[in-house]
Order: sequence, then structure tokens, then C-alpha cells
Amino acid sequence: MKLIKELFLLLFGLLFLVQSNAQTNATVIKIVDADTYQVLSNAKVFTVRLANVDAPELQQQFGMEAKEFVSELVYGKQVLLEILKKDKYNRTVASIRIHGMALDSILISDLS
Repeated sequence: MKLIKELFLLLFGLLFLVQSNAQTNATVIKIVDADTYQVLSNAKVFTVRLANVDAPELQQQFGMEAKEFVSELVYGKQVLLEILKKDKYNRTVASIRIHGMALDSILISDLS
């Protein structure tokens, strides 16, 4: 019975670790488009796709305006990433916070 309890606790602990999302600070060094950025974190550069938002592509209507708006908000600034997963293009999908505010919420409220 003790072994079963220990196995249960071990499995529960592993499940918690798998479900928790990593957080890291990063500096936005390039705006690819309004929902994709390159960031620098821990001496590594990687591409981040903003979770929960699908902004227009650069060649689509308002694509350049959306990119410029996001650039004013985050370019060169420190952000907090909550890393969720990798997408099919090997980009890191993350929730992004700047000055304590969720970037996806800022974009939706200001662009709608």
C-alpha cells in the first residue's frame, strides 16, 4: 500500500511539472510581424509567436500598421514570456507580458 501511495505521489508530481509553463524574461530585438518576434533571452535568440492572437500578415490589409503598433509597444523592451509550446514552424508560442499587462489583451483592446 505504501508503494502505491509513493507511485501516486510521483506520478502526480510529474504531471504537475509537465503542465507548468516556463517563464523567462527576454528583450524583443526584432518585430517580424504583429504576432511574431525575435527575442534575446539567456544569450540565445529565438522566435516567439504570440499566443491567443492572429494578427494580419504584412501583405494583408492593416498588416504594416499592426506591425508598427506592436513595434512601438515592445521593440527593444524587456518582456516576460510564459512559454506554452512549440508550433509546427518551430516557433516558441508564448503569452507575453509587458509592464505587467498581457500583450494579447493590449492588442485586442487597442486594435478593435
